Amino acid sequence: VAQGDKVSHVFKFKNTGVNALKIQEVKPSCGCTVPTYSKEEIAPGEEGLVSLEFDSKGKSGVQKKSVNVIFENTDPKVKLLSFNCEVIAE
Repeated sequence: VAQGDKVSHVFKFKNTGVNALKIQEVKPSCGCTVPTYSKEEIAPGEEGLVSLEFDSKGKSGVQKKSVNVIFENTDPKVKLLSFNCEVIAE
């Protein structure tokens, strides 16, 4: 990506369990990544999403970012999502 660009990616998931899923919180590894996510319960068989927007302002080179998705009612409670990109300086 060009330095200064904002890029996003949507992680979709399906609830394959027998109980509804509820995301409690999504914690990014840094302030340059902003998450949005399904706020409502995800019923069995339904899909949810976690969308991440990365702001490359002030960054250069290979970037490795992650977020912890914290569920209210799963075991394990935390799932890690990650992405990599290369920021090309002008």
